[in-house]
Order: sequence, then C-alpha cells, then structure tokens
Amino acid sequence: MGPLSIFLVLIFLLSMWRAFLMWHAFGSLMVLSLFCLGGRILFWNHIILFAKECWMWRYHQTRGKHIRSFRNSSEIDFIGFFLFGAVGDALALGVEMVNATRMQTLMNDIRSGYFSVRTGKYAINYVAGQYSDDTEQTLSNAKALIHLTDGSADDLLQFACAEYDQSVSWWHQYGRQGHGSIKAYLENRSPDVLSKIREKNANGPPGNAPIMRGALLGFIKNPIDLRRITFANADMTHPHPTARFASYGIAIAVHGLIVSREVTRPHIIKYVCENFEAIKPYLHTQPEHVCLAIMSDWLARINEEPAPTREGDYLHIDRKVLVDNPNGLGADALTTLGAVLYFVKHLDPKSPWTTFENCVLLGGDVDTLASVVMSIAGAQGLIDWINFSNWPRWTIDGLEGVDYICEIATQFEHWFYKQ
Repeated sequence: MGPLSIFLVLIFLLSMWRAFLMWHAFGSLMVLSLFCLGGRILFWNHIILFAKECWMWRYHQTRGKHIRSFRNSSEIDFIGFFLFGAVGDALALGVEMVNATRMQTLMNDIRSGYFSVRTGKYAINYVAGQYSDDTEQTLSNAKALIHLTDGSADDLLQFACAEYDQSVSWWHQYGRQGHGSIKAYLENRSPDVLSKIREKNANGPPGNAPIMRGALLGFIKNPIDLRRITFANADMTHPHPTARFASYGIAIAVHGLIVSREVTRPHIIKYVCENFEAIKPYLHTQPEHVCLAIMSDWLARINEEPAPTREGDYLHIDRKVLVDNPNGLGADALTTLGAVLYFVKHLDPKSPWTTFENCVLLGGDVDTLASVVMSIAGAQGLIDWINFSNWPRWTIDGLEGVDYICEIATQFEHWFYKQ
C-alpha cells in the first residue's frame, strides 16, 4: 500500500470518526468524494473543510469546558446576573400588579411560557417576553460605569435617556412598559418637568426605581464610590433619604454576597443593617437619621420572619408583616428592599425556579422583585444556563434582546476587572 493509499484510508477513518461523533453530513460527503474518479478538487475541498470542522469542534469542546469551569469556580457569573435579571423581569412583567389571590390561578400559565394579563395602556406595544424599565435602566447604569462617567445623578439620567430612546426605536415610538413618574421627562426632556418630578419624589414616599436599577452598583469596588453613586442613582429620579438608603442597601447586599463574599445569604439582612450603621457618620441631617432608623427597624423585623412555605400554589407568608399589604408588594422603596432581601435570604440554591415562583406568588410589583432576586441568583451561578437542569430553557429562547444583554454583560465584566 503506497503513501497516498495510506493517507486516503486515514482520511476515510477520520471522517467516519467525525461523522460518528457529531452526526454531520460532512462524513458521508467525504466518503463519496474518496470514491469519485477525477474528484480531486472535491477531495481537497473536503480536506480543508475537515481541518476547519475539527478545529471548530475542538474550540466548542474547549469553550464548553471553560464555561463549566467558570460556573464552578469562584468567579462571578456576569452573564447570569444580567440575563436572569432580565428573565425574572420579563416573566413577571405580564402579571405585574396582579393581587396575591388571583396570582395563584395564573401559575400554570406562567409555567408554560411568557404570559400576560396586561390590558389597556399597559399593553400598548407590549409583547410577551419583553423586559421592562427595570432591565432597561440596569443596562443604562452598566453603560454609565463602562464609559467611566463620574456617576452623578445627571450622568446616570443621560444614559437612561439614551437607553429609553433605543427602546422607542425598537417599539414603534412608544417605548417599553414602565418608567413610572420619570416617563414624562423621558418623553419631552423638559428641565422644568424633571425639576417638578424630582421635587415631588423628594417629598416621598419614594418609589422603588432606585432598587430596580441599583443592584448592579454593588459591583463597584471602591466603598466611597459605591456609596456616592448609589445615592446618585436614587437622586436621578427620587432624591429622598429612604430611596438613597434603599439604593445603597441593595448594592451593598450584592457587594457583600458576590464581590467581597464576606456574607452568606442567610445573614444578608443583618449584614445590610450593619452597613447602615457604618454610614451614619456620613449623614448630615435629622431626616436622614430618622429614615435610616425606620429602614433598619423594618429590616430587623423582616429578618425574624420564617422562611416561606408552599401548599400547592398557596404561599404561606404574612404579607401584612413582609410588605404591609395583604394583596402584595407595592412599588415603594422600603417594602421592596425588605422583600428582595427576604427572598434572597431564603433563596433555594437547588431550585431557583421555586424562589422565582415564590416571588411571583407574593403578588403586586413582582417584576422588580423577581428581577433583582434572580439577578443575584444568576451572578452566584445558581442557575444552570448551560444544561438547564434547574431552569426552563424556554425562558431564554423567548426573551427579548438576549444577544444584546450578553454583549453588555461581557463589556461590564471587562470593566469590573479593570477597576
């Protein structure tokens, strides 16, 4: 047997091995080309294709191992943070502000796919799988940090406006759902409108917008910058002490759990209260001290609440104690921070989907709650988005802007390690 024959036999065996492993049509084409008289061009084309395919196969095998080792290492899962924050937001957006009693009847629909009961103006240009202003402004805050702005309230607002404008171009001149009181400014950019909105929100009670976009700020490593920018995050729309402390509280929770890793989930509420005590020397007015004391007392009371339990789709939980409303979570800063930290404390690491369902079953403003809790679960690597062993794959397939979100997540990861 001559060298050429040996070479052809080897190519034949390699292509059969390739076809067997990857069920690829290339293997059968290679076999045919070997027996085609005068098929030298086809033969050499297959040699090149075979080499390329082998390299790509090895690349994907290596990439898969890298992702698995990444997920099992001490590193932060940034894609998990952004992606599942958006998933929690989009899944719960369709049932936002549904009361707790009705929510029980909708759970089978929620488990089956992206689902909505939105009507009227709340359904304009809305499609199931669309994320809300929660994710939109999380992404805008990420871009503000990536572009190394000074993190002032006006800087953060500028990036929020740009992200809103992009959503308007995507969603037929209306923009996505949400935005609360700031939407009036986003629509016309009048400084007078912005001043009136901030003046009204400064007198309280503040909404939960600083929390919905504030978890991301926990990745700021410098503690002085973290406090300054989280306060600015609140002042962007809600210049109220309670809003500032809520923004700082969710950020310091993310920082302690994911960045410094100096606290575990069961102790997260106590950890946030201890950090509230640590910032007291930086407060300058009596209202700030009063608001901080109220928030600390509220969290301390929630910390005594037992873990949620389920009986079918009935959630055993004292809503009056947890969120001061038997129908569910309101859109205010104080109760939203408490609810987020409560569900993070009791997050089920083996079944994050169960925790998501518990968030939704609370009722009320569940998209903000689910978004923040699931982003933390994602960042900690608790959601298996490789094999989907503990989370349904359809939640990714039906989500708006997956590639865009992952692109921002990758850029933000680079920013984080360059700090």
